[in-house]
Formats: sequence, structure tokens, C-alpha cells
Amino acid sequence: MQKGDAESRKRGKKVRPMGEPRPKDQIKLESEEHCSADRSVVGPYHVDMPEPRD
Repeated sequence: MQKGDAESRKRGKKVRPMGEPRPKDQIKLESEEHCSADRSVVGPYHVDMPEPRD
């Protein structure tokens, strides 16, 4: 729960009261956001994969 609250504060969103369910489409949007953000950082490589050395 703590991590979610911290992220909400970081993004400037209002923290939902504990026990209040999140709308499903909101979860979908956020997971898509994270996926695209990860991809832009690591490129075609997986997040846990070390960068190849030349």
C-alpha cells in the first residue's frame, strides 16, 4: 500500500482512501504507461538484461 501511495503523491494525484477499489481502466492505463516508459529507457532489451558490451 505504501508504494502505491508514494507513487500517487509523486504524480500529484489524490491518494485514494484505503479500501477503495481502483477502476480497472485506470490500472490498464497505468500499466501501459509503465511499459512504454520502461521500453524508452532500455530500448529493445529486457529491463533485467545487462547491456551488451562491444
